[in-house]
Amino acid sequence: MKDTHSKQNKRIKITITNAEFNCRVLGNGAKNVIAFHGFGQDGNSFFPLAIKHPEYTIYSVDLPFHGETIIQDPSHYLTNREVKELIQKLLDLFAIDRFSLLGFSIGAKLLFPVLERFYSQVDKVWLLAPDGIKLNFWYSVATGTHLMRYLFRNLLNNPQLLNRLGNGIQALHLIDKKTLSFSLKSINDKKKRKQVFYIWTYFRKLNLNPDRLSKVLNKSNILVLFILGEKDNIIPKSKIEPLFGKLNNSKIVTLSCGHHNLIEYFEDWNFGV
Repeated sequence: MKDTHSKQNKRIKITITNAEFNCRVLGNGAKNVIAFHGFGQDGNSFFPLAIKHPEYTIYSVDLPFHGETIIQDPSHYLTNREVKELIQKLLDLFAIDRFSLLGFSIGAKLLFPVLERFYSQVDKVWLLAPDGIKLNFWYSVATGTHLMRYLFRNLLNNPQLLNRLGNGIQALHLIDKKTLSFSLKSINDKKKRKQVFYIWTYFRKLNLNPDRLSKVLNKSNILVLFILGEKDNIIPKSKIEPLFGKLNNSKIVTLSCGHHNLIEYFEDWNFGV
């Protein structure tokens, strides 16, 4: 096999059912990390991290509907089995035996099936403001049925109605002002609204069972680090409690930032801890 660590920022394609995932090989260190970025980013988001921590090679995967990853049929949904297939092909391609996992925000949802399948090969886990631990009510409503997905798509195509609905929900104290403002800014153009619809619906079958996963993690004693932003209203500490509270070997690290710049602050943190 070729020396796969010979070039920084090399790109490779991994094909699974309905998708061709783009993976960026960042850095050339001896320690391996498989990473998934957040909404609106691409795999290159972790490139500064690889530069600042040259002991690692980061295999950074573009999420569906992001970067250069191609989804054949957007009406399909991603399954836990397909995520495991993706990682198995990645491990085989680069002859990786041991690795750590890194996931930010919605990208962290992909780590949970990986941990269930490959826990015996995992050294460490960094969960940066991880989404998907505590079931989000609005996510469930918007993606749960064909009818609601249809209504959700039409709502996203009507920004004025979306803003009015958001303000109404805030008035009922079902969402706080800062969270609403952040959410609306995240989808402030047509491309972003289309992107959020597709990834929300494509990830709708990625389910986390905190009891089952915590048993696996406790058995293997993998260190799980929850990296949270002190000013993050999207993923506060309460959102990670269903998993964090069940783990024997875990730690919360709080950085003085919000949600969107958490990776930037994480780059300067002691990544090796």
